[in-house]
Amino acid sequence: MMKLLEHAGFHDAIETRRSHTMAFRDEDDYLNVLVKGTPIGHTIKEEDPPVQTKILARTRQNLRKWKTRKQIEIPCEAVVVTATK
Repeated sequence: MMKLLEHAGFHDAIETRRSHTMAFRDEDDYLNVLVKGTPIGHTIKEEDPPVQTKILARTRQNLRKWKTRKQIEIPCEAVVVTATK
């Protein structure tokens, strides 16, 4: 990303990595965000109903590793790049 900004005429680029945890009440809360708020959700909606059911069931299984007593906590990392033009 830094090289892309430099090639576009920006300078003094700084890259910072940020770690945080995304928290969801439960599997339904996560799936609601996924299906309604991401491009992946749009793709899932384009599948036939049996395929949608399989995808969502497998997603629920995969969420088990992040389930705590109170919620689902998924570790995330973002890369933030700032620059001057």
